[in-house]
Amino acid sequence: MRIRNTMSEAVIVTEVSQGPGGHDLVSRVGADEERVSLWHFTNLPFGIGAGSKVTVRATAEIGARLLFCRSFSFDELRSSQSRGRDQRRSA
Repeated sequence: MRIRNTMSEAVIVTEVSQGPGGHDLVSRVGADEERVSLWHFTNLPFGIGAGSKVTVRATAEIGARLLFCRSFSFDELRSSQSRGRDQRRSA
């Protein structure tokens, strides 16, 4: 998954429970910057059970106001990646 900051200011991104030992992974993403994230889903389909989600929050670097907060499931991400590949194939 790619995290892209399309804002004109830096943001602080928190990937809940995705760091070492299950801690939150917190990083600064500058204006118009992008970085790759490797999420760990604990309940994958065909295994332990479905339903695991990763939550991503972005707050303004100055003022700490909440700008974005969303939880993503493994199935949602897999589906969106498939749609992206289909769109690239048709272009």
